[in-house]
Amino acid sequence: IPLKFEKKKMAIRIPAQYAVHSYSYVKSLGITSEQWLNDGSLVVGVEVPGGMQTEVIDKLNSLTKGDVEVKLL
Repeated sequence: IPLKFEKKKMAIRIPAQYAVHSYSYVKSLGITSEQWLNDGSLVVGVEVPGGMQTEVIDKLNSLTKGDVEVKLL
């Protein structure tokens, strides 16, 4: 029986003061797009399994002390 795993696309904006520190975690998720903004902030696109969505958001909040923007696409 073939199984299909649902993937969730997310756009993440990490402020400059946390971007370098959080980059290794975000990279481990599998970056689909990456942009460093002029103010030093990092905007990335990632695709994660649907069941990991809450875990990823919680980890990002922990790394950035709640100062992260996440949009589900």
